[in-house]
Amino acid sequence: MNASLAREMIIAGVVLVFSLVVQFILIPSQIEQTVEYEMASLSPAFFPELAVMFIGGLAALLLLSHLWHLVKGPPMEPMEDEPLTREEELRIAAVMGVSIVYCLILDYLGFWITNTVGVTILLMIQDRRRIWRQITIAAGTTVCIYLFFYFVMKVHFPLGKIFK
Repeated sequence: MNASLAREMIIAGVVLVFSLVVQFILIPSQIEQTVEYEMASLSPAFFPELAVMFIGGLAALLLLSHLWHLVKGPPMEPMEDEPLTREEELRIAAVMGVSIVYCLILDYLGFWITNTVGVTILLMIQDRRRIWRQITIAAGTTVCIYLFFYFVMKVHFPLGKIFK
């Protein structure tokens, strides 16, 4: 077994154990679930549980995939990735910056403005052409997210402190 495969299996195992601890110990002990939530909307623990199950499932798939290759297939050769260009590194930094700013201003500007502007900027980072198309896609995405989460999932979005 090569070092890269062993390292990935260890990481997958640690993430899987961490997700199980969060799912069965931390979420039940830290998120209060009252009867009023059960009748009116989704439980406050729904989205954390969903995220933890998704992450744990991906870790389990990675672990099983590597175990399958160890048992049945020839040894996997690590692929040599090309290093990122300066432009790609700047794009990654820009996406991380937009994500941080999005989280910081969501309470102040509210969901509608923050999400539309944030998605537009993320689309512009990928492709600087067709600005009106990107604004239209961002606005449509924001409307679809709002309709789904507000009417189907019964989640209320922040309106923004400056608009109250």
